[in-house]
Amino acid sequence: MSDQILAALMNAPKWGQLFRHIDGGIYRFAGLAQHAHDNSLLYLYYHVWPFERPAIPWARHSDQWGSHFTPITEQDLAEAMRQDRMQAQQAVRGVDTDSPRAPETL
Repeated sequence: MSDQILAALMNAPKWGQLFRHIDGGIYRFAGLAQHAHDNSLLYLYYHVWPFERPAIPWARHSDQWGSHFTPITEQDLAEAMRQDRMQAQQAVRGVDTDSPRAPETL
């Protein structure tokens, strides 16, 4: 096992840990993957709020993770889910992100 992979495993979020994306959406960490072509490390995560959870996880290169996601608590999620879902969706869509499409289009 490479030093990079070992370090990633040691420092990765815990499975199921919640994060808020810079666009305001809330996601749950699902695991790590290694890209088949360039061996880069990918973080896998599911959308939780305010859109529906997709059937498959999103993936992001590990070097982008820290600049796009902030850890939150289950209480933070509960508070967010008390908001009006439609308004929360509009707020997330209103931010220009590097995401090619909104989570609900998967």
